[in-house]
Amino acid sequence: MALTGKQKAALLLTSLDAATAAELLKGIDAATVQELAVELTYLDAAGQRTPRQATDVARQFCKSLQDESGF
Repeated sequence: MALTGKQKAALLLTSLDAATAAELLKGIDAATVQELAVELTYLDAAGQRTPRQATDVARQFCKSLQDESGF
């Protein structure tokens, strides 16, 4: 299953420590934060939120930064 951008963002946030995630979410409106929470719930229900999935998304993100190819 291909992940949406919001699902990838939600997985990346969960891989961060709480203080860093909170700092990143400071400027985000409440509706978007709620949408990210819904995506995490969906991933949990679908069995898609696994440590491997989170690692794969983090690797994709890092690679996109190195390649400047976009995430």
